[in-house]
Amino acid sequence: ADRVSRWAPGAEAGEVVAGGQGRGVGLHQLDTPIALALAAGGALLVAEAGNNRVMRWTPGAAQGEVVAGGHSAGDELWQL
Repeated sequence: ADRVSRWAPGAEAGEVVAGGQGRGVGLHQLDTPIALALAAGGALLVAEAGNNRVMRWTPGAAQGEVVAGGHSAGDELWQL
């Protein structure tokens, strides 16, 4: 999976709210999202297994912002 979609009740199609530009490491991409959380102000936090990072996507954003990890897996302070 390379995207997170929001589905309105009764909708026939979902709306991509994070990723959706192919799997990858770019700020506009996701790689295997495994957990989601909604932050204050409506930002979506997405934890990715493939990139070992947590991204914050603000409503309507074309790309996310790395808020944790992103430097490979591990037990150092800068890793997930």
